[in-house]
Amino acid sequence: MYDVAIIGGGVIGCAIARELSRYRLRTIVLEMCEEVGFGTTKTNSGIIHAGHHSSPDTLKGRLVVRGNQLFDELFEELNFGFARIGELVVAREQKDLTVLENLRNQGEATKTAFACSASRACGAKSPICPTNLSPPCTPRRQA
Repeated sequence: MYDVAIIGGGVIGCAIARELSRYRLRTIVLEMCEEVGFGTTKTNSGIIHAGHHSSPDTLKGRLVVRGNQLFDELFEELNFGFARIGELVVAREQKDLTVLENLRNQGEATKTAFACSASRACGAKSPICPTNLSPPCTPRRQA
């Protein structure tokens, strides 16, 4: 008999099991694949979202920011490969400038700082951003 049954051994199910292991609970993880992390988690891009894409007044917005912060703690405890390299956000068309400003505002509200460079990191010949209308902005979590 178990106190808790977790259905799914992906990153979320395993994180829940790890957290519950701190308590006096008999916990089981039920996974349909041969190994944990073999389903959706396996195809995850590995991006740790900073929190600037979600509205800060939503549950998702608050949880994304908190989840981002937890990665520093998890890295310290488990010593897995993790580096904060930021994200390049560039307005390629005039209409993107409004989107960029909204991201900046949401980032400020969630304390996700943007480090904007006045230089043009992507040149006009770059296939990544051939028409760079804005300085590149890199969201960074504020301490």
